[in-house]
Amino acid sequence: MSSYVQSLVLPAQTLRGLLFAVVLYPFRRRLVELGQLLGGLSVTAVVFLLGEVASSGGIIERFVYYTPIPLGFVILTFFEILLQTLLFGQLLIYWERHFNKTYYTYARTNQ
Repeated sequence: MSSYVQSLVLPAQTLRGLLFAVVLYPFRRRLVELGQLLGGLSVTAVVFLLGEVASSGGIIERFVYYTPIPLGFVILTFFEILLQTLLFGQLLIYWERHFNKTYYTYARTNQ
């Protein structure tokens, strides 16, 4: 990988994270209300589907543009990203429920 490409990886991933934050922020109260399991799975589904399956360079593009489909690579990265997004979804809901208690307590009493 060239140094030019390497210099763009961190800003690109930061921008990607900010875009996910913008997409998920309006739904944050509802995701927390769903509970640890369902809220975490909802976050996992959004991040996995938008970030891995439908993204540029995701699973769909690999099947379209690679002549011999690297099936081993696709399966390996599928499970790797799925595990990462499952952990991210669960940790995000845990974080929101335990470290933002005052926000959710205030929001419930003033509905």
